Amino acid sequence: MAVGVVTVLCSCKKDKNDPPSPVDPSEVNYTFITSVESLLTPAIKTFDDVLSIQSNKKLEDVTLTPPEEIDPIKKDNLKRIKTIDKFADGQVISDIWVWEKYAFVSYYNPNSAVYQGTIDVFSIEKLPGIVRMARFSFPKSDIHAVSYVLGRLVLVGSQEDKSAFVETIVYNPSLSEKMAVLEHMIDLSATNARGVVATSNNVYALADDNTQGAGVYVFSDLTTMEQKPFVAIDQPLSMVPVRGSNNVYILQKNSIVQVTSSGTKGTEPLTINAPSNNMGIAAKDRVYVHVDNSVQVFGPKNQSFDWNESSSGNQSLHPNHKNVAIMKDWLMVLGNGGADIKLCGLRNNQDFVTEVSDLGGLNSQLSFLAANDNVAFVVDQNSAIQILWRASKGFPEVPIYELDMKETSTVVSGAMKEGRNNFNTYQNLHNCPSSIKIKTPTKVYVSVALQDAQYYSSLGYYLLRNSSLPEKSDDLNKIIVFPNTRTANSIGNTVALCDADGKEVLFESGQEIGFYLVSNGWNSSLNDGYGGVDTSKPTMYTHMKYNKGNYQQHLLYRLENRYPVFIGFEDQLRSNTTPAPDSDMNDIVIAISDNITGAAITNFDMTNVLIPGQ
Repeated sequence: MAVGVVTVLCSCKKDKNDPPSPVDPSEVNYTFITSVESLLTPAIKTFDDVLSIQSNKKLEDVTLTPPEEIDPIKKDNLKRIKTIDKFADGQVISDIWVWEKYAFVSYYNPNSAVYQGTIDVFSIEKLPGIVRMARFSFPKSDIHAVSYVLGRLVLVGSQEDKSAFVETIVYNPSLSEKMAVLEHMIDLSATNARGVVATSNNVYALADDNTQGAGVYVFSDLTTMEQKPFVAIDQPLSMVPVRGSNNVYILQKNSIVQVTSSGTKGTEPLTINAPSNNMGIAAKDRVYVHVDNSVQVFGPKNQSFDWNESSSGNQSLHPNHKNVAIMKDWLMVLGNGGADIKLCGLRNNQDFVTEVSDLGGLNSQLSFLAANDNVAFVVDQNSAIQILWRASKGFPEVPIYELDMKETSTVVSGAMKEGRNNFNTYQNLHNCPSSIKIKTPTKVYVSVALQDAQYYSSLGYYLLRNSSLPEKSDDLNKIIVFPNTRTANSIGNTVALCDADGKEVLFESGQEIGFYLVSNGWNSSLNDGYGGVDTSKPTMYTHMKYNKGNYQQHLLYRLENRYPVFIGFEDQLRSNTTPAPDSDMNDIVIAISDNITGAAITNFDMTNVLIPGQ
């Protein structure tokens, strides 16, 4: 099971002969934590000339000046925190990796005679407050790029008296005792390593090998770091992970090539329209490439679509700038001489992007972007950081757990055959439960296991308080889970149920969860063309009292050798008319569990959750 956050990874190669302009600390007003303690484990003490760690005894928010509101899109209330990084004592930022509610920032020393790198770990859970949780110091190494996945901090750098290296450190910032263990430190036969990607079970280091030229070092198995063959890449610019796999995309001057976890090149290269050094790459459900003053989009079958900026003038970005990032359903393009950001909408059809707004006045020398769904970091060439955050959106973002639902979907479709009146076929389910009852405290995970309808429907849940139902459905506290059940982010993927602020809910013993379906509820024309749920459309609830005619619109059941609980909805209003309406009850089928490992459910009351026909 892979849990990942996509961002644009470092492709920077520092120029030690070109130090940055001095930073003026008077531009910001904050108070930082001074009380720190050393947390060196025995494993790290053996490398005390390579790494040391500091962590705060008490986590106190950094005091910032009030954020300046940008708000280019009214609905999303985008705000900006103007801050500056002086935590690393004048070092230059080389990379930022954003993972859930943490940001990992790496630095190097611009003085060519001094090697001194740093990685800071910040909590961004309570913006605009920022907390530095730990500092990793590298007295004899510069750090060029950083990544984080599944409890491991992964970095690449260079040393004063040795070649470049890749390093993994076991570290979990969410633990109360933030101990860390240096797990692997592997020398590379490279002049420099300039990018790193950590997937669920692989590490990719983008580097310039001394004998083989530019390319990628591939390491399989995070625990053993077994090295695979070096993959030579001509003129690589940047690197991103491939969603749902352990592979990466490498952006070249003229094309995109895929590198696999076995240390080989994958599919045929994807052709870039306009060869240029001024390019950045980002990936989510599509791959987005910044080419000169346009964006090229590669769809799931590698088909290509274009979007051209309406503004005139040539892009004049430095070849090594990271200049594309994805923030939720926006594509952020750093352009126009590096002076501002173009914010492009990805809301509806992700094969295309639409121009939304310019974010001007950020800085005249912007360098790179890094982002997750709710927070974006913009760094200028003086290592000043500006944080853009969506104050109207809940934090942290809702992780999507990519599980293999293909076999389960096949079993479900076999049990709930299309076109058959499954409601009449399975009469033992006529009195099936109307809710998921929580037996012991747990999180709840939901997947779209089957989508057999042409409607773009919306699925949500509601929580019963004290197991009591209000008289009207309007009085239910309804929260949308999948706004559009037909998007790539819905079908086959699993999300945790969250509250109205987007935070995962730990449901309590005795609580009950009902579900509802808004038939064909997704409307792409709502919210100024960015889409939304049309609540005026027919809505089907698992509690029949809210349905028209009090008819049952769902079947709740389990299947042999399948651990989730399934709920199948009929998206047309049922009645007692003759002939009987469509009642296949499989237009949307969701799988519900208390875990994401495929294990048996232990925290739900499974009383009366029956197998169809038994």
